[in-house]
Amino acid sequence: MGIEPNDINKETQEKREQAEKIKSDIRGLEKELEKIQQDCLHHDYEIKNCQTSSSGFLLKRVCRRCTKDIGFPTQEEIKHWTEN
Repeated sequence: MGIEPNDINKETQEKREQAEKIKSDIRGLEKELEKIQQDCLHHDYEIKNCQTSSSGFLLKRVCRRCTKDIGFPTQEEIKHWTEN
């Protein structure tokens, strides 16, 4: 009547395979994004408030076309950003 050990092992294996497929898909998508961003000329950007790894935020220049972080804004860009 209860769950058989073989059922648990089968379910565990299925979940592991699903997790590995998802990880593989993510790696593939990250490579695709990297290629898009490498090929982009970053002619048009916007200033965005981006979250940092330490739960803080920084203003960054972000390409409008490929969404790559392309650096920090100038003081004038920050002033303009805060006024809008």
